[in-house]
Amino acid sequence: MNINLFKMALDKLEPHHWAYFEEIASTFLAAEFANLRTMASASGDGGRDSELFNNEDDAIVAFQYSITDRWQGKIKQTVERLNESFPDVRVLIYVTNKIIGAKADALRTQMMEHNIHIDIRDRNWFIERANQKPANEGAAELLIDRIARPYLAGEQIISTKSSSLTSEEAKAAFLYLGLQWQDDIRAKGLTKLCYDALVLYY
Repeated sequence: MNINLFKMALDKLEPHHWAYFEEIASTFLAAEFANLRTMASASGDGGRDSELFNNEDDAIVAFQYSITDRWQGKIKQTVERLNESFPDVRVLIYVTNKIIGAKADALRTQMMEHNIHIDIRDRNWFIERANQKPANEGAAELLIDRIARPYLAGEQIISTKSSSLTSEEAKAAFLYLGLQWQDDIRAKGLTKLCYDALVLYY
């Protein structure tokens, strides 16, 4: 799998690609949490960009998948909703295609005041696990096919049409294939074949 194409696929996700992101996030999380179920859904940012789940084996853990750029506000809103609707939740695992990393440290500390620990799985989390399991690699390849390759084709970075040969190129290719065929049937290399031709000529 081309990891750079996978990075591009994650970067190019749009709000209307929500179902694709939910599919790949669920696949990558399955190794840790086998029994995810939907708690509630929310719409915003021009499309369905987040959904809440929890783990049937551990009711204090909630998950949110989101592809919004405004991740800080989204996390704050989610924590408020959890405190109101699911007060037993103590851990929010925020799964996103964005790069967040240490930028969330201050927010984590702030949310601890609401008795909820924030665990962020960002783009780097996906990249680090893309080749760990066949299921992950398959999901990553599928996202590449759905997002990255159509984008590259649309930008004409990847050509979808083969270029035709000019007349001179076609003649050269024909000559090369003829020589290659002669090599195969006579078990001789091109140098030996040329030498034999010169000997016969003189």
